[in-house]
Amino acid sequence: RGEIALVYCLYGEDEYRREQALNQLLDALLTEGERDLNLDQIRPGEAETQSILGSARTLPFLGSRRVVLVRGVEDLSRAQQEELLAYLNDPSPTSCLVLAGRSLDLRTRLAAAIQKKGMVLHFDHMKADSLREALVAAAKERGVRLQPDAISLLIDLVGDDLRQLIYAVEKLALFVGEGVEIRPHDVEAMVGETRVRSIFQLTDTVSGRD
Repeated sequence: RGEIALVYCLYGEDEYRREQALNQLLDALLTEGERDLNLDQIRPGEAETQSILGSARTLPFLGSRRVVLVRGVEDLSRAQQEELLAYLNDPSPTSCLVLAGRSLDLRTRLAAAIQKKGMVLHFDHMKADSLREALVAAAKERGVRLQPDAISLLIDLVGDDLRQLIYAVEKLALFVGEGVEIRPHDVEAMVGETRVRSIFQLTDTVSGRD
């Protein structure tokens, strides 16, 4: 709608969709030419990280908005969280604060302040039905089709990591060629088992002599 929030937080284990949304957000906030002058990227865990508050208080240069992107929100120290809380109580009208990472503790005062002042977007791993729809769409974009059994096998081998699944579809599309339907034996030929299974799955399988 063209309405810019003062703060956004994008978090969740689904890195692929999270990064897609983050790129779309940055495109909406700044033009390509403005990024060099008005985009500050900060990683809390890195040595000699500049002050988040100092960056957010800096006026934009030759533009209407400064964007401060903090990657790794889960690595924010207590002092940095307090700094952000102080900022959100009196935010700069010419800055947009964007936080991104794998996790966000919704019980903290910082999370409550972000939800009150801006927008929180959660990107968890997709459920099976949504994952299938995403793979069908990805295959269509690449000019191929996926048999239902091929989708099931693909998910079984790769797991629910959408980035790895899309990469596998790209490999398969190159393998079979445009306009061809991808079948289970194509998946077996091109995709190795990459999913991470838990120790509980291992012990259950061993005890079942599988």
